[in-house]
Amino acid sequence: MNKNITLGDQVKPSKQQLYRYCIAVTSSQGKLVDQSCGDAAEFLIYHFINHSFILAEVRSVEDCHDEAAHDYHYGKERVTAILADCDVLLTRGIGRVLQKKMLSKGVLVLEYCYTVDSGLRYAVGQLCRQQVI
Repeated sequence: MNKNITLGDQVKPSKQQLYRYCIAVTSSQGKLVDQSCGDAAEFLIYHFINHSFILAEVRSVEDCHDEAAHDYHYGKERVTAILADCDVLLTRGIGRVLQKKMLSKGVLVLEYCYTVDSGLRYAVGQLCRQQVI
């Protein structure tokens, strides 16, 4: 596997490039998986293309975690909706209710606490392992 990981500039894949996996990551600075899902204001969306990871976009939660402004359940529904097209959610922590909602949408939830690049490799390994079983 190519170990190059593109971090930094957001790149949208062209129509000719089909990504194999879409991975959402909770990270405050883009270096570590250091935020729980409930604390994340945005999700880094990586695509796994041709044995490389590309930061495709950053999706905002639009402050849905502010319970004074939004209903508690609305926040969970919002997170589930914006990540429903992802294959994996890589996060430091997640509540059981939200985890069940993500799993019901077909999103594998992985709790992880290390670097983003090693977490992305771990996520692809878990997806590959699931396909074999």
